Amino acid sequence: MVTPTSTTTYVVTVTNSGCIGAAQMTIVVNPLPVPDVQTSAPVICDGESATLTASGGSTYLWSTGDTDAIISVSPSQTTLYSVTVTENGCSATASTTLTVNPIPVALAQPDTICVGQSAALSASGGDVYQWSTGQSGASITVSPVVTTTYSVTVIDEGCTSVIPVTVTVNPLPVPVAVASPPVICLGQSTTLTVSGGATFVWSTGQSGAAITVTPGSSATYGITATENGCVGTTQIGVTVNTPPSAVVTLNADVCNGPGGPATLDFSALVIGGDLGGVWTDLQNSGATGTFPTLDFTGVTEGSYLFRYTTQSAAAPCQEAIYDVTVQVVFCDCPSVATSAAGPLCNTGGSLNLTTLQQTSEPGTWSIVAAPAGSNPASITNSIFNAANADAGQYEIRFTLINTPPAGCPAFSTQFIQVDDAVFAGQPEPAVHFCVGSSEVVNLFDLLQGEDLGGQWTETSAVPSTSGAFQPAAGSFALSGQLPATYRFRYLLSTGGVCPASEATVSVVVEPSPVANAGADMALDCIITSVTLNGANSSSGPHISYLWSTTDGNITSGINTATPAANTAGVYLLTVNQYYLRLLGHRRSNRNGR
Repeated sequence: MVTPTSTTTYVVTVTNSGCIGAAQMTIVVNPLPVPDVQTSAPVICDGESATLTASGGSTYLWSTGDTDAIISVSPSQTTLYSVTVTENGCSATASTTLTVNPIPVALAQPDTICVGQSAALSASGGDVYQWSTGQSGASITVSPVVTTTYSVTVIDEGCTSVIPVTVTVNPLPVPVAVASPPVICLGQSTTLTVSGGATFVWSTGQSGAAITVTPGSSATYGITATENGCVGTTQIGVTVNTPPSAVVTLNADVCNGPGGPATLDFSALVIGGDLGGVWTDLQNSGATGTFPTLDFTGVTEGSYLFRYTTQSAAAPCQEAIYDVTVQVVFCDCPSVATSAAGPLCNTGGSLNLTTLQQTSEPGTWSIVAAPAGSNPASITNSIFNAANADAGQYEIRFTLINTPPAGCPAFSTQFIQVDDAVFAGQPEPAVHFCVGSSEVVNLFDLLQGEDLGGQWTETSAVPSTSGAFQPAAGSFALSGQLPATYRFRYLLSTGGVCPASEATVSVVVEPSPVANAGADMALDCIITSVTLNGANSSSGPHISYLWSTTDGNITSGINTATPAANTAGVYLLTVNQYYLRLLGHRRSNRNGR
């Protein structure tokens, strides 16, 4: 047995009976093939393919069973591939490992927003994140105006996963409000309805799709609608018309003969309010002429009914009606004729009643009937004094001093309307709040002794925002308001002879105080005490200071801006801003209110 490593010739010598013979044999030794394996990619991602190429022989047998020199493989995990290469009957084996990285398991969080808001999108499961917006990173912010699907490419160890992420954009609700009816008369109610949302909150504090209101004057109501977490606002106005009214003298005397005036000026009987109404002779008295002046000459003695109807009503208010009794008398008697008086204001109004006398006969004036109250008007020396008097209609009488003949009138009657003065109140000093306060100020708390029924308006140089001022409620919400002085006017109108009254209150939103403890200081064997410098902090009558330390020592001035300290340490300055605020509300009970 021989095992040559290369081609070798072997010689054999044979001896038999002294004879010698020789023979030879050559054994050819072919070299082993030298196989080589090349891969197109030593590392691939799950689902990808790689090309394996073998060389160094004439035939090939792969561990996959393939017999081609070049094969394509798609392993789902890292795999060792081997190939047996054969040449001239000799074989050799080579191998290569193909590494397979898994596809990243990526997650992305969607979001839901309202129109105008931003959404935060985040992804996980990889090393590198590339978004379809061009942004990169695990988290991005987007502001779509409609529902939008974004994609994020997540890369981990060279392998990629693409994930869609949807941002749902909910529209803002568009509330539509309706008032039914939109115009009412004072004292009536109207129903406010709103649609265009899921839930609704009214500026009155009520909630729901419909509310009923009875405003005392024309008003605007705000509505906040919410749907899918999104908010929209609108307003609805209600017009309140005031019913017409007049101050009318309900009784009058007139002569039908030569003894006194036989004409009656009906316009003089309307002493206040709507002066443009129309008169009607309800009983066809027989007086001649045209309104407002009628001649009663020859009219049969007795009482006749006339009607005054205002002409200024704005729908849905009705016209006001007043019935006046005219007493027709035979006037061959001493005259007791007097004229009507205009209205007075109880802030100090007075009237010389002698100016009403149309007769030259001597007489005296007296009050026959007065409105309810504890402080009626008075007459002194023919002067009607309404100062601080109870408001309402006063019936006054002129009575002849000399008793007239039998059957003749001894007196005449007139009416004086005394209007009540209004008072908008005495303003309290301005109240101060720090910026960021969430309090709601009742503006009536800033007035003392005011009458009800007035209207609030804002007169600020820098107006408030976001509906903070609610005129119907007389309130001011501080949340979200910038530092400034906000001013509000309370106005009371009378509609009569008394003047209007107004008062202005102020709410001051103060900026946050500034605390500045000054620069660091040093103590040594020479400088054993220093004055801390908080002088650059806020100052003023509403500012207080408090110094504190855990390891130092304040020797004096702990509540000043510049205290003294004699020990090294850390010193903390706290600056407080404080204000006295009105806690209660005082309203006058003047004239029973």
